[in-house]
Amino acid sequence: MSGPGLYWRYIVNCLRAQMLYPTAFLLRLVTQFLVTIVEFGGLYALFARFNHIRGWHFPEIALFYGVYRMVLVVADARLQERIAGPARATVTSVANVVAELPAFAVYAAWAMGGMPGVIVLVVAVAGALPVLLRVPLSP
Repeated sequence: MSGPGLYWRYIVNCLRAQMLYPTAFLLRLVTQFLVTIVEFGGLYALFARFNHIRGWHFPEIALFYGVYRMVLVVADARLQERIAGPARATVTSVANVVAELPAFAVYAAWAMGGMPGVIVLVVAVAGALPVLLRVPLSP
């Protein structure tokens, strides 16, 4: 089988697997569409008001946003591939919520201390990560 044919078969199998839970699929489709429209609309409104921000223009940020969204989709798809059973939807939902926590931490650090607050947060996380990654997970 050729590369494109194999890829097409993979897409069909992924859609077939997602259709096992049609309500979850539709809810995820609608929410992802709305989130993308709201985020992209916010970017467009921002750049409609200000032509550029620190030398960055709308097409450059739109490209970055597209790449960022593709990374999220690939990471989510790989997570779903590794999980089997009825807990799959719950695990992926919790993973998506947990993935947003660092953004909220950065927002909170910015609100409380501006750029110095963000720097303190980044330094604290960078210092804690080596220790946290060495801790074995319980079975």
